[in-house]
Amino acid sequence: MKKLLYYQDQFRDYLNVQEAGKIIVNAALLGSVQGPLNVCSGIPITVRQLAEQVADDFGRRDLLRFGARPDNLVDPPCIIGRVSARKNVPKYGM
Repeated sequence: MKKLLYYQDQFRDYLNVQEAGKIIVNAALLGSVQGPLNVCSGIPITVRQLAEQVADDFGRRDLLRFGARPDNLVDPPCIIGRVSARKNVPKYGM
């Protein structure tokens, strides 16, 4: 069954769960962070690029159908985090 995809040209900020965990642990154990913490990569990638990378990992790019569904017009075209917002979080030896 092919995956029906939309949002293919929207930019998002995806982060590996291990990296996200490191950021959270560093902030919790060593940081003096008060308030929200921006857990992000700061690197924009299109939804299409991410879907293609995952499909390639499984050798199943044939399952992707870009543009098969209409875009959601209220979804923002770009969501990217600012890594500089967490520059004061020290690194814990992980």
